[in-house]
Amino acid sequence: MERILFSPITKELFGYPPQTLEIPLTRLDTATAETFKQQCLDLVNKQAQVVGINLSTVDFMDSKGLGALVSCSKQIQALGGKTFLVAPQPQILVLLETVAIHRFIPIYTKREHFEQGQEPDTF
Repeated sequence: MERILFSPITKELFGYPPQTLEIPLTRLDTATAETFKQQCLDLVNKQAQVVGINLSTVDFMDSKGLGALVSCSKQIQALGGKTFLVAPQPQILVLLETVAIHRFIPIYTKREHFEQGQEPDTF
């Protein structure tokens, strides 16, 4: 299976005339969860993939964001793929450890470890 690093983005309008800019997602919450899930599904395109969800730019996550991670992971697993969380910022890692998400979605604290196919971190 192909190993893909998924970096979620948000689209913002700036300037005049308005231009759409794609910028890294910094919040995975009620406002961005549905867009995140759709981007994730578009990425795998109904094929089994090994997907690393890059959380390096996310500095805030709420329960809706956690639910989006779980939902995305379940859909990838239903296709026969695997999901990993990659490079979460320290405050996000604390949240992920607190809810024990690593029991269902393994975590790589370093991006290069995911890219090299090393074993995920243990907590």
